[in-house]
Amino acid sequence: MTTSSVRRRSTGTVLGVAAAAGLLVLLTGLPGRAQPADPSSGSPTEVVATPWIRGILGAPAEGAPPPVPEGPAFTPDGDLVFVSAFGDAEGNKVYEVDLDTKQVRPLYGDDTSVIASLDVAADGRFYLSDYNGGPGGSGRILTMAPDGTDVRTLIDAFEGTPIYPDDLVMDGDGGFFYTDMQGNVLEPTGRVVHVDASGAQTLVSGGLAHPNGIALSPDGSRLWVSEHLANRLLTFDLDESGVAVDEWAPGTGVSVYAHYSGGLADSLTVDAAGNVYQAMYFGGRVEVFDSSGNPVATVRPEGNGPEQFPTTTNVAIRPGTREAYLTAGGPEGISILRFTALADALPPVWEG
Repeated sequence: MTTSSVRRRSTGTVLGVAAAAGLLVLLTGLPGRAQPADPSSGSPTEVVATPWIRGILGAPAEGAPPPVPEGPAFTPDGDLVFVSAFGDAEGNKVYEVDLDTKQVRPLYGDDTSVIASLDVAADGRFYLSDYNGGPGGSGRILTMAPDGTDVRTLIDAFEGTPIYPDDLVMDGDGGFFYTDMQGNVLEPTGRVVHVDASGAQTLVSGGLAHPNGIALSPDGSRLWVSEHLANRLLTFDLDESGVAVDEWAPGTGVSVYAHYSGGLADSLTVDAAGNVYQAMYFGGRVEVFDSSGNPVATVRPEGNGPEQFPTTTNVAIRPGTREAYLTAGGPEGISILRFTALADALPPVWEG
């Protein structure tokens, strides 16, 4: 349900409508574009994620599903923040973790929201996707101060239609992209939307089956999107002005780079080298692809991941380091695991 922000080159005015999802473009080795996986490159590396904090919020009630932690991100103060979609008994949904003491402190709660992701803007404010705490049970995008106060609804519809936002990523120009998690494989009505610094929304793509994770490449030329119910990884190529390319040509448009099994594609993030970290919900692992879309690693929690940490949801890499933090839910409650990423963190937009 987000992922790393990047500082993009200027996006100009608006984004064009991308090609219909599911189009598989045959790719060539064009500079800056994804290439198909090379089966001769060998098996992906196995990386172990070690539990760092376990049992946050306590074990779920007997028979209840595991909790859904999401939206790990780092603040300018150096703290790790994350959200719990359904919260705790007091309704808390947003939490802050002190990396030195491992103390977890609630920042915000309410009785209605289902917060699915969080990202931090250049001014330090939090941007959050609330899946169905908006009007009539639909969703909305919230912003709040880093201490959990001054909560505002930024968006609660797209062109007069309800939204169900799941993930979002800042674009580095004062705006952001979000996934509107609707539809299924038989009726793919999900969308990817761009919101510019003025609040104007532009459709990037429709026709998606429950789009979930979203992230930008380090140079802002490519938008990665995970399609939860189609269980695949898509790329949307962006042209030099930041407009989504809508062409049938090698290395442009929208392409499919992975089909998954053993869990459902959840949130994803990107590191400074362009590697993509795809968390697998109910898969107990993270699949890693390089900037060309080749599978290069699998991150597995120590022990039995699918049983102990079934709802692996997202990854955040600490700025300036390769320290990666994985959010996961399971029978013990919410856990945060650590592993070494393949490259340094993508610099967040708040670094200036």
